[in-house]
Amino acid sequence: MKVGFIGAGGITEAHARALKRLPGVEIAAWASRSGESAAEKARRYGGEAMELLALLDRTDIQAVLICTPTSLHKEHVLQALQAGKKVFCEKPLARSLSQARDIIAQGEGHIYVGHVLRFFHEYSRARKIIQRGDLGEIQRIVCRRLNCPPGGSQGWFDNPEQSGGVVLDLLIHDFDWLLWTLGGPRQVEVIPHPEKDASGWRYAVARLHWDNHTTAEVEGSWMHDHFEHYLYAKGEKGYLRFDMRQPDKLTLFVEDYKKEIPLKGLPDPYEIQMAHFIGWLQGLNPPIVTLQEAQKALVLALQVLEAQSRKFPKASPSS
Repeated sequence: MKVGFIGAGGITEAHARALKRLPGVEIAAWASRSGESAAEKARRYGGEAMELLALLDRTDIQAVLICTPTSLHKEHVLQALQAGKKVFCEKPLARSLSQARDIIAQGEGHIYVGHVLRFFHEYSRARKIIQRGDLGEIQRIVCRRLNCPPGGSQGWFDNPEQSGGVVLDLLIHDFDWLLWTLGGPRQVEVIPHPEKDASGWRYAVARLHWDNHTTAEVEGSWMHDHFEHYLYAKGEKGYLRFDMRQPDKLTLFVEDYKKEIPLKGLPDPYEIQMAHFIGWLQGLNPPIVTLQEAQKALVLALQVLEAQSRKFPKASPSS
């Protein structure tokens, strides 16, 4: 099976490495606004660098991975669909709700959205523990996703009109996981931290409330000196915790019993995701994320952006 990449930015490293490990899969082509980046990725991972339309015209390429700036997802997804390709679209699905609706209207059954956090072992296991009721009724969840300032072609990450800032690029991971685990919240608010980022685009804290009195605090930053993520869930019977500074275990404490669930040596989540994507292409499994679920994660992120715009009057509109 041959696949092509549209976009050659940082996230393509993880996807290309994963695809190279899968038998029977060949990376055949790369298309990017930066021809130099496409050529460099082709040298490292195989395939040819070429113009976008030339890639889409190739009948031997069955699917494309769209890893372009968020604001371009709709354009590239629809072009790929019109060319008869199956599509892997990196999260978020789109920059705005109207763009997402256009994608869904034309792409049902033909698009796989890359919400990779569902394949991370600590998050999938935490979800099972929570949904099994091991912790009892969940009272509080804390999610942190902290990173250094992103790069990217022509600085698009730092342009909120293109990327949606840290909320749409980073926190949407945690929003998707929370929706997958708990369903939709009834209330969304943001906690301003002007001393850290007066714009609200590089640092954000959202607080979500559910009808059963569960709350979740979700923190994201592009102002950290390294990448780390953290998950904590407390219920009436106990808690679970994952800290990337101790990445080999998920700690579970229930009714005076402490258990450390080992995570070391487990398969790479990106490889699991790509294997699942290829399985979907072959008709072996449905996508782990439906287009409607991807849209719900986007809607939640846009609600946070809208709340931010009220806290930060100089911020750009959310859609």
